[in-house]
Parts: sequence; C-alpha cells; structure tokens
Amino acid sequence: MPPENAGQIQLDANDPEVWELSAFGFTTSRLSDHNAGETFQCLLQLDELAVNVAFRIRQQTGNESVCTFMDLALANREKIDRFVRAKAHLTVADESLDGRSYDELAKGLAMSGDVPAKKDAPKSAPGGKAGAKSMAMLLMLLALGAMVIVAVVFMRSRSSLSVDNSSLVGNYLPIHARVGGEIVDVHVKEGEPVKQGDVLLRLDNPEIRAEKALSHSEVLLGESKVVALKKKLKSYLGKVEVAKKRLAIDLNVARSDSESIEKQYDAARLTVERMEPYIEKAVSRIEFDEIKNEMLALEAKHSASLSNVQLAEFAYDMSKKSILMMGDRLDDEVGRITAELEIAQAELAQARRALAVATEREQELQIVAPRDGRVYAAYRQFGEYLRVADEAIALTYPGETWAAGMVTAGQAGRVRPGQPVTVDIPSLGQTLKGVVSAVGHRAMYGKGGYSAEFRGTTATDVPIKVSIAELPTDIPSGIRLDMQISTGFGLDWLDRMTGFELQPIHGLDDGNRQLEASRSIDRQGMEPVVEMTGFRTVVATNSSNE
Repeated sequence: MPPENAGQIQLDANDPEVWELSAFGFTTSRLSDHNAGETFQCLLQLDELAVNVAFRIRQQTGNESVCTFMDLALANREKIDRFVRAKAHLTVADESLDGRSYDELAKGLAMSGDVPAKKDAPKSAPGGKAGAKSMAMLLMLLALGAMVIVAVVFMRSRSSLSVDNSSLVGNYLPIHARVGGEIVDVHVKEGEPVKQGDVLLRLDNPEIRAEKALSHSEVLLGESKVVALKKKLKSYLGKVEVAKKRLAIDLNVARSDSESIEKQYDAARLTVERMEPYIEKAVSRIEFDEIKNEMLALEAKHSASLSNVQLAEFAYDMSKKSILMMGDRLDDEVGRITAELEIAQAELAQARRALAVATEREQELQIVAPRDGRVYAAYRQFGEYLRVADEAIALTYPGETWAAGMVTAGQAGRVRPGQPVTVDIPSLGQTLKGVVSAVGHRAMYGKGGYSAEFRGTTATDVPIKVSIAELPTDIPSGIRLDMQISTGFGLDWLDRMTGFELQPIHGLDDGNRQLEASRSIDRQGMEPVVEMTGFRTVVATNSSNE
C-alpha cells in the first residue's frame, strides 16, 4: 500500500517515492550519494500533475532523507496543497458523510453498519430509580473529570511558557568584506565543509592594486637613493683619509721648517750679542746693522713658521673629524651626506610601511574562513560588487550552540536562567533539551544572524537566550524552532513533587552557586531580578517593602 500523500520525484535518473508531503517539504528514501545541505532542482510528479521545485536535504536519518522546499512559488504551493487534501479525502471511508451523495444525505438514509434504533421498552418503577441514580452518578463523574482537566490545563499553563519567533542562531558566523571590490571568484558552495584559512571568495579592486604598485615603486626608489648615498659617503670618507695623511705630512714639514728657522734665529741672535761690544773697534756700524737686520728677519720668519705649524695642526685635527679646510673655509661634506642618508632611510622606512599596508589590503581581497565549519549560505555571486562590511558568506560550526526567541514583557518576569527548555525542530521531527542562559536585551547581540528574524517584533518583546549543550552536526543555523520553557509552579512543595529544578547553565563556571542563590531568593518569598551580561549571571532582590 503506498504511503500517505505519495508521489515521485525525478532525480539522478531515478524516480524515488516521496511521503509526508506538505507545502514545506517531504520525506524520501535516503539519497546516499548526497549530503545534508545540498540543494537540487527536480520534477515532483503528483499523479498526472508535474511540478518543478527546488529543495534542500535537511537531514539524513537511517534509510530516509528529510527535505525542505526552497523558494517555492505560490502557484506550486497551491498545487501541492490541493494534491495533499485530495489524498487525505480519499483515505476517509466511503461510509462517512464525505462519501455520501447529496440525495442520500437529503433522504436521511442510515449509514451501513449502523444499528437501527430500538424502541424503548417499558421500565418498571424500581428500574427507573436505578437509572436516575446511575445518570446522576455519571453526571457527577463527568463534572469531576471536567474539573480535573481544567485544573491540569490551568496548572500546565502556569508551569510552562511558549517562546515566540524561535530560531537556532548560536553557531551562525557571518563573514563580512573588509575592503570593497568586485567578486571575481567563488571557491565554495553551500553545504561544503571548509577549514580555517581556506579562501572562500576573491575580490578585485584596481585602486588597491595601483596603491600597492605605487608603494612598491617608492620602496625601490628609496632603496636606490640610500644605496647611492652610502656609496657617496664611502667615497668621500676615502678622500678624507687621503687628505688626513697629506695634512699629517704638511704638519711635519711645517714643524721641521719652524725648528730650522728657530735654530738660525738663535745663531743670529748670539752673533749680534757677541759683536755688539766691538762696534767701532773691530766691527763697523754698517756691518753690525746688517747682522742685526738678518737676526730680526729670522725672528719674523720664525714667528711665521710657528703660525704655519698651528694652522697645519688645526687642519689635521679637523681631518680627524672628517672636516676638510678648503682655502679659508671648512667643508663638512661627510656631515651633509650623513644627514641626507638619514633622511633617505626614514623615507624608505615610511615607504616600506605603506607597502606593508597596501599588501595587507590586497590580501584582504581574499575572504578566508576564520575557523573550521561548513558553508551555510553564500549571499553573493560572481560579478557582484561588495562594499566594506557587506555580508558575503555565512558559516556554521560545531561546538556551543544557542537559540533565541521572544516573550512579552508581561511573561518575562516568569523566566530566569537555569530553567529547562524543550526545543522542537518541526521540519526535522527532532526534540532537544536546552537551558535558559540569558534574559533581556543586554544579554543578546546588537547585530547578528538572527536580527532579521525579530525585525517585526514590538518594543515590549524581551529576548530569551537558550543554551543547547548537544546539537547534531547536521542541523544548520537559522532553522525555525518551537521552544517551551518549564517555569515551575512557584511553590516549593509542588515543584519538588513534580520534579522541577533549575539546571546548570552551560558555559558558566559558577552556575550551581548562582542557581542556589536563585533558589534561596525564591524560598525567602522575594521576587528575583536576574540580569545576564555576557555569560555571567547577576542575581539581585526586590523585597516586597520596596
């Protein structure tokens, strides 16, 4: 017997049957050659009707593949709905009202299998009293049952709370463009696993390439200038060494000349001193004056030679400092070249820093995976232009996962961290366990993968964050959830009797201590005010006297 709502899809040259068909998806035999997250275009055969649809494999379980439709057109949705309703109508027995014709219903004919009504037999008086008592007892039991049902429903409504707009968002990682550019290559597809550092997209930006080329040319120019100045400095220092040796020789010559002139002057002075007593006796005045004039000339020459020695010593000392005397001025060419070299080296360092920045900007044209994971969605395609901070792709990753939803401001007072949560995934037919880890806007992201999910909520809605410790790896982020929070009855004896207890919050080292503080506050009859900041819980109290 074919499964309920059966049909066929044409995929990979096979025509597998589908069941559990709805306007949202279907179940088929396991597509062993494909993985969860892959998308397909196929022809869905519904009896004599064929519908073109696109679907994604959500989950592979056992011998079955759970699939959901993608971008299903309204006309196709109506076709599937009509087919499903027609199949459901045929499963009803022909003996029901839906299986009877208008004439049969108008004539009031009895349905086959119905027992004709019998005429009531006359009852004796004692039997009538027994029937009245039985009827009264039955009414009392029905009333009591109704009261129990009402009480159970009321208590259940007081011990649980539904969360609106719930979705799985904790392992959703959006990746944004750091620089603007045109997409020239897309390396990954949706559902594909990636490793940290893998290139996901590649952009092109002529301005960034030109900036790098200009910075590179400036670096080459700066390096050439530094090399040239170093060569010039080395050459001039060689000239200074040659000049230093020559000045040393000139100094020695000046000192020798000065010593020779000094000796000649001393000899002339002694001659004048010896001849002075014999003027007009053995020596004439004219001869004496000539000898004395020679002595005075040697004295002046000796003074000049001492000046030459001092000048030679000064030039030699300056040459030791790489300063040369050019006539009547000093030439510090080494100092000038050194200053130019230092400026050129500073300019080269600046050009290299600019090149490093330009190279880093060019590397940012390649958008890489920041961590291991799986491609959840690629929002852009080849040829599109990304601006700075545009979301280009999104990943999902294993590890700590959390879900988010909304409750009204009036219900938020019943929610506190540590309360157990039942998390249902309707599209996959799975149920998970979670724990409330945060309440309020300060505990949630200002932006993130779920922001669009709550764009239509009112300002009085309060976000709820639910931590999920164990999540199957094949469940992607963004999937819709139905979350039910167990809030307890607010009475210790009733909570103990029903087994309600606050749970440790995943990710908190002091979770048990904080939960015990919450229980202590509850036992004292005070209303707890819980605020989550990041992953740390702060519990304060508001007494009834305030």
